[in-house]
Amino acid sequence: MEKTYKIIVSVLVILLVCSILLLANMLMMTSQSSPKNTFNSSSTPNDQPIETYMTVDATAGFQNSGIFLKQGQRVVLEPEGRIHLAVAQIYNRAEYIKPLIIKHSPSGTFAENIQRQYSQLDLDDKSDKNIFNRNWMGPEGESVDSDFLNDCKLRTDLNWGTLLAIVMPKDNFSSQTDPFEVLKNQGELQTGQLLHVFKKKEDFVADRDGWLTFIINEAVNSQYSPSEKSRVYYEALKKAEQSLSGDYYHKIGSVPLVWFSDNVGAFRVKVTYSK
Repeated sequence: MEKTYKIIVSVLVILLVCSILLLANMLMMTSQSSPKNTFNSSSTPNDQPIETYMTVDATAGFQNSGIFLKQGQRVVLEPEGRIHLAVAQIYNRAEYIKPLIIKHSPSGTFAENIQRQYSQLDLDDKSDKNIFNRNWMGPEGESVDSDFLNDCKLRTDLNWGTLLAIVMPKDNFSSQTDPFEVLKNQGELQTGQLLHVFKKKEDFVADRDGWLTFIINEAVNSQYSPSEKSRVYYEALKKAEQSLSGDYYHKIGSVPLVWFSDNVGAFRVKVTYSK
């Protein structure tokens, strides 16, 4: 009985040793046939670009996209859409179209009652009620002279309505805040640092850490403006605001952004970036 027990134990030991040797051999073969893992802590997987969209309202000041960029980070901006900077002129043009068609059509084209209904308006009258020299524009803006606001634009060297972008170090501003005040509070940023975005596909590189922000190139009345005219107009409108105090039917609204108030439309910007 004791002899049988010893034989069984010996067989089990032999089987165990064989199993260990077989497993070791399999592991060795696997390590030789498989490529080594070269991953290290400094390597990172390829980031997939992030695509998002930002709407830039023509009636608002600086508008934060909510995208925080690091200095040197590259962003691709693809703008589209149209805006108009003088909504009254849209109606002026509409008022003139039918009278102009009647005036320049062959005699007898329209019945007398139609001609009377659309009596010819006076094109020689150059008052604001008759002017319509501004058009809908894309992100490149529109080159047109203003009677006394040219010096009040954010970027006087660029077209009216041009889409502008900048990286703001802080996000403590509102779209209703004076744009020049915002720039001052961001560490004395200058309007020359507002970059134009009017190509179909614009490469933009962040020159500092901060929030990608947009605005259109429009006139601003501000005590912080480098333009003397802008400062004069600001003071004049503040006095006008005081004179209208208590007048329920006449409200100036935001003095710095008063010229934004008769704009209409928006730009839609596709923003592509990697974190």
